[in-house]
Amino acid sequence: MDSLLSILGWSLYVLLTALTIFKAFITVYSGNKIVSSFFVSVLIMILPLTLFLFIMNRPVEVGILHYFWKELLEGSWSARYLVFLHVYIIIWWLYVK
Repeated sequence: MDSLLSILGWSLYVLLTALTIFKAFITVYSGNKIVSSFFVSVLIMILPLTLFLFIMNRPVEVGILHYFWKELLEGSWSARYLVFLHVYIIIWWLYVK
């Protein structure tokens, strides 16, 4: 059951990433909010690599979310960077038309 939830979670993440890339390119080509949409299109391509490298640093026996929260509470800059990227993309989704 745990692996099924993990597969569903990553599938949803990949789907939302693809939708964000698609929406950012459409927004850039339509001429609305060009700078923020271009910035999001660059960030959304950097984000999976950054997340992958962050996850690779965790011990095998520790879960991904547990490791992330532990690093965030300890003040890890990479965890803060990941939070900033995700929050920026969420805010962009809220304000793009």
